[in-house]
Amino acid sequence: MTMQEFLVHERTLLGALDSFGGTLVRTRPQLAADYNEYLDDFAQRWLDSGYPNELDSISTYWVQAYLSSLSLAEREVAKAALHSFFAWAVSQALIEQAPMGGGYLS
Repeated sequence: MTMQEFLVHERTLLGALDSFGGTLVRTRPQLAADYNEYLDDFAQRWLDSGYPNELDSISTYWVQAYLSSLSLAEREVAKAALHSFFAWAVSQALIEQAPMGGGYLS
């Protein structure tokens, strides 16, 4: 894969999740399974709703709606996973700003 192909791949939601998942396994293996479960669910619901596989298309409203659809116990883990993922995406310059803002959504 060329550098250009890699950058395009990472700018897709699924590509970014794939890269983040690899990073997560290396840096926080104890969280990887739980985080990946919610991140995969988030992506599947996004795509099933007809939205594009584009990382920068995800809105704060949609993240809030997703979190609201979860039980209280699930929501806490999902919020932490999404926060970590979007913070990583910003740090990698894949998006300018996380749809969750600087902190956790309520």
